[in-house]
Amino acid sequence: MLVVVGDNEPQALQDLEIAMNYKMPIMVLDGSPLSKIIMAELGKRKENPKPNDKVEVGQNKDQILSRLYAYNRVVPSKDNSEDAASIVHLLLMISL
Repeated sequence: MLVVVGDNEPQALQDLEIAMNYKMPIMVLDGSPLSKIIMAELGKRKENPKPNDKVEVGQNKDQILSRLYAYNRVVPSKDNSEDAASIVHLLLMISL
């Protein structure tokens, strides 16, 4: 599971690409400018997209974010760290 804080944008984008390639659950925590952009776009979704098993490597920021918005294993979280930890534990249990 990947928890995105987004403070280090280049590393966060690289981590997002890897997580999507390995079909890992992703939780985006509110706070950083990158996280706010992601959460705003995810908030526009009306339903969870169908799984897409494409593997992509070396994409630019726009391509990675576009792929993330269509990714079906991502959860936005505006909660505090305790609530975020609860979500992480839940997602880990589901993925086992």
